[in-house]
Amino acid sequence: MDALFALGEGSSADVRARLSDPPGHDSVRVTLRNLEKKGYVTATREGQRNVYRPAIAHAEATDSALRHVVKTFFKGSPTQAILALLDLPAEGLTSEQLDELTERIAHAREEV
Repeated sequence: MDALFALGEGSSADVRARLSDPPGHDSVRVTLRNLEKKGYVTATREGQRNVYRPAIAHAEATDSALRHVVKTFFKGSPTQAILALLDLPAEGLTSEQLDELTERIAHAREEV
């Protein structure tokens, strides 16, 4: 989906070309067809090829993927997912990022 969002539209070959470590051509075609069946992309026939376009907004795709990751890897617990992200080895969070997280947590508390 990321490759398709970056392209705006494209064939399976176009999508495959955007991937850093692309799987086989048939795998990309099957994945795009599955995404079409699920309603995430649309396809139109142009000559000998299908041209695929995102059928949902990027934000909607992001939300769907994140919900799937939380459900699959964190037993549906957003808290566990957030804690896992905070534990990732990286350069660390900046003061501004920590302030943003603090604000978002405060806002979430207000909505409870």
